[in-house]
Amino acid sequence: MEGLSDTVIALNDSGCQLCAVNDETVRSLDLPVFGQVKLRGISDHHLVPADAVKIRVRLTTGKRFVNITCVVVEKLNYPLILSSDIVDKLNLPRTYGQKFGGK
Repeated sequence: MEGLSDTVIALNDSGCQLCAVNDETVRSLDLPVFGQVKLRGISDHHLVPADAVKIRVRLTTGKRFVNITCVVVEKLNYPLILSSDIVDKLNLPRTYGQKFGGK
């Protein structure tokens, strides 16, 4: 994750509709919040408010960062939960991303 010196372990969740990051994982980054969402099914509470932020991630073996929108969740079971489409994007060869408008 851009801005962090340590590697962040992420869960590839094929069922998630929105990426999520543990609040402790990104606390030191002081990320600007651009919105708030209400999450369902993430805790015992019916609806949980969560801030929406943008982060940049890459595979530990990769050089190309991917911009993603995440919700910041307290006490999330993983440091980072990524949707399968984001994981697929991270696994694309660099030349594919350049050919189709990526950086």
